[in-house]
Amino acid sequence: DLFSPISTTAALNDGTPINYAYGLTWQNFAGHRSIGHSGSEAAFRARIAHFPAENVSMVVLSNMHVDNASIVEDMARIYLGEGDDHLPGAIAPQIEPSPDLIDALAGTYLYEFGRLFTLEIVEGELIWSERNGASQSPLIFHADGSFEQEGRRHWTYFTPVYSDDGRAISALIRHDDPDRAVRIERTAQWSPEPSDLSIYEGDYFSPEVDQTWTIELKDDALYAHSLWSTHDLPLTPAIEDRFDSEWPLNTLIFDRDEAGDITGLRIHSGRARNVTFNRLGGTE
Repeated sequence: DLFSPISTTAALNDGTPINYAYGLTWQNFAGHRSIGHSGSEAAFRARIAHFPAENVSMVVLSNMHVDNASIVEDMARIYLGEGDDHLPGAIAPQIEPSPDLIDALAGTYLYEFGRLFTLEIVEGELIWSERNGASQSPLIFHADGSFEQEGRRHWTYFTPVYSDDGRAISALIRHDDPDRAVRIERTAQWSPEPSDLSIYEGDYFSPEVDQTWTIELKDDALYAHSLWSTHDLPLTPAIEDRFDSEWPLNTLIFDRDEAGDITGLRIHSGRARNVTFNRLGGTE
């Protein structure tokens, strides 16, 4: 029975349940449970979703960057109607956030394996901003208190956690099932002086991926480049010893020894986490 292993969800080594089965994932579209997967390469996007209860499958193929999850959401609503509102992952109605909510959420947050991001008030609206504004997107709010970046609902959405005085101090990042949540703490962005950045310069090699990245200080800012990069990638300070950048680096964390010298760095990039690079030539 092939359907049994590909539809039975698994768990991590610590027992945390995940929505992945044997190569497929469970998701909800328009309140209907489905199993399937998405795929992408260069500008191409694809998604398949099978709805076992309705015995219906939906496929999206595109040769341009589209939000294929939202397309399946719309297709499911048109052909299957609205499902049970109590299903995990059902999306609450969209609302306009109150000024108090916007003020409470405004601030800077850090995800353990992702970039630092700021919820910034721009002309009375809350905007998602990364890398000092290099990447920005609007936010969508819902009646259940959740919100997400535009076009990202089926991957990531957030629910604020408030302190006793009503100030939002953190957010929960959630994937499909509300029982699986990662706490993202409010923090303050690090603003080092240019003279503090020279200690990170050097060549870093990873035997795991057989690749070297060079970190250089130019025009009072750090940049990374390698044989695989088409241009120098700017590094934006997040917190001390941690920087954000463009794909494929995304997040870099520099490691120190007991003496405080930089010995290497680790990269979190999408599904790859803690890819280790050793500093070549020792420390200066």
